[in-house]
Amino acid sequence: MNVKSIILLIISAILFSSCEFLDNDMEEKFSFEDPLFLGINEVLVSCNGSRIANQDVWTNEFDGLLNDYRINGHKLNYSNLARSGRERLCGLVKFLEIKPASFESYSNNEKLAIWINTYHLMMVNLIAEGYGQVNEPGKPQKPEFRSPLNIGNKGLKVFEEFKWLVFGAYRSLDQVEEEIDKLVGFKSKVSLYRGMVGFGPLPEQALIASNVHEYLNEGLYKIVNESIFYDDLSSPPTAFVPGSLELYMNDLSAKEASLRKILAENLDQTVWGAVLSGNDLLIKEEGQYKWALSFDPINWQLAE
Repeated sequence: MNVKSIILLIISAILFSSCEFLDNDMEEKFSFEDPLFLGINEVLVSCNGSRIANQDVWTNEFDGLLNDYRINGHKLNYSNLARSGRERLCGLVKFLEIKPASFESYSNNEKLAIWINTYHLMMVNLIAEGYGQVNEPGKPQKPEFRSPLNIGNKGLKVFEEFKWLVFGAYRSLDQVEEEIDKLVGFKSKVSLYRGMVGFGPLPEQALIASNVHEYLNEGLYKIVNESIFYDDLSSPPTAFVPGSLELYMNDLSAKEASLRKILAENLDQTVWGAVLSGNDLLIKEEGQYKWALSFDPINWQLAE
């Protein structure tokens, strides 16, 4: 190797090291925790409301917002909310920026209620701010027209890419759901409000420690005993299951086996006892389950 080649190698090594240093420096300066750098929060930057004073006031304000914009039951009038309720939403969102000093001393049920309320508020905030895109037809082709997943053309990435400042850190819907999962597990997946028809309903009021498990248990009961149709006349006998459960099943350790166990444990024999017992869902005959699971298409449309 001649002297010129050696010099070129040395220069290349220096330049490579410099680039590597600059890349590292950029990573530190522009953290992936910073949603403004990623450009993922354009839909939320117009928040100009005043921060609510304390947790009790926050709960009352959230109750009031849900009541004032409710159409019927668990449905919100997002058209009106997007037009006249954004400042109220903003005050609720701003309260979440700082973790209450006493948070770590709260009971698990109190923490669970706060995290679920946080998730639901983030979902409502996202839909209200992106309502114009939700109403825009044919974008994208899938999911369906009038879906929250149309916001920013993100699809399911709305749950991981939009972030809010929550308790001092930028958190996505998925990251808040992880905090909920730590406290309660699978029940949260079927009960949480995700803004779409085929998923859990929005509670009629903010949750508190005394009613949070009632809400979760009711959601699980309804999906197992009211949303699934168990048809013993099919061949083989078949449980027709909402497509959302197939989505959640993929997060379970044993996937279908885990889902079947959950269904078996929560099947109400007073409702379905003449058709099957819970254990029927777990029985295998010649390597095949006695009861088949058939997943319906997911309804992604806005629950409005």
